[in-house]
Amino acid sequence: MDMKTARFCYGAPELHMGWVLQAQIAHYLGLPSFGQGGCNDAKCPDAQAGAEAAMSALLVALGGINLIHNVATTAMGDAGCLEMIVICDEILGYVLRILREIEIKEERLPLMSLRRWVQEGTSCPKDTLSISSRRNCMRPRFSTGPPTRHGPIVGRRMLGGCKRKGQRDP
Repeated sequence: MDMKTARFCYGAPELHMGWVLQAQIAHYLGLPSFGQGGCNDAKCPDAQAGAEAAMSALLVALGGINLIHNVATTAMGDAGCLEMIVICDEILGYVLRILREIEIKEERLPLMSLRRWVQEGTSCPKDTLSISSRRNCMRPRFSTGPPTRHGPIVGRRMLGGCKRKGQRDP
């Protein structure tokens, strides 16, 4: 809580830990739960906003909240902005990928060979334990990743470089 204004700090971890406690009680009673995540105390979409939104969304999602509200809310709940909605959409994509289990297919994991390699102390061929597939890989929609072997990623705009219509340079 901000002692000057007596308001909740949306980016403070204690607030989201409280939502997780509420979720645990709700799960014990067999009830659905809701809590806020993806929100922050920053006044504009900057590094603070992204960090607080990511940590709060991940914490409440891992805590078992059924409905996450106040996503992309900034400035202690006083405002929201379109850029933060785009950023939080990307963050929630990451969170959903973290919550989803990794799919390992039986035919790609020959247990007898694995036991033999462990007992012999040898390494197994790289393609034997491959667990990557389209379902297991998170594909960001807006944020840029490292350059691929085919060159840099083209066609994605940097979020910080986007200006709203009518916005003036400082």
